[in-house]
Parts: sequence; C-alpha cells; structure tokens
Amino acid sequence: MERLRFRAYCNDPPENNAEESGPSGMIRIAAVFIIFAMLILFAFNRAERHAEEVSLPRYCDDPDRHVQLVGQILNEENPAGDATRRPYVIAAKLIYIIPRHEGEVIGSYLNRLRQRIADSCH
Repeated sequence: MERLRFRAYCNDPPENNAEESGPSGMIRIAAVFIIFAMLILFAFNRAERHAEEVSLPRYCDDPDRHVQLVGQILNEENPAGDATRRPYVIAAKLIYIIPRHEGEVIGSYLNRLRQRIADSCH
C-alpha cells in the first residue's frame, strides 16, 4: 500500500508536488558549480598570496645563494653530493613557488627568480 502512495506522489503533476515549487534541478546544479568554482578560486588566490607574503620573504637572507642552489639543482644530477641536503631542499621549494615557464632557458629563469625574490624583500 505504501508503494502505491509513493507512486501516486511521484506521478502527481508539478503544480501539486510541493518539492517542484522551488528552483529546478539544473539551477541547483549550476549554483553548486558556481559556489564550488568560487571556493577553488579563493583557495588559489590565498595560496598565491601566501607565497608572496610569507614564503618568498624567507629567502631574503641570502637570495643569491638560494638562486645559485636552484641553478645547481636544475643543472646537476646530484648537486649536494655527500654534503647536507637541507639547503638544497629549502632552495628547491622556490621551484614550486615560482615555476619555470615552458621552454624557458635556465639562465633567464634564474634571473626572473632573483627578481621575484628581490621584489618580495622590499
């Protein structure tokens, strides 16, 4: 009997169905998509701001040394050798904060990296 009532409720015309009086399903999906896209954009914006305001100023103590280490990381297979790897790991974070453009020569990338660090230090 309950099954028949459920079927009758589902088969009612939209004007009698209280659930259909709100926005349609497509509008709900679009609203959820827009909210999700806004949250993603907000997260990317916060990450970029964090990189500019917090992460890059950490390299202001000796920017030329950090850029030199990044150059070694990009040019050598084992740049640390038997020495401690910590300075190279710290410098390698720069590669993720400021990635190389596709086809960019290492020398111009290092110059751009040096300039971005200098800009964040002032």
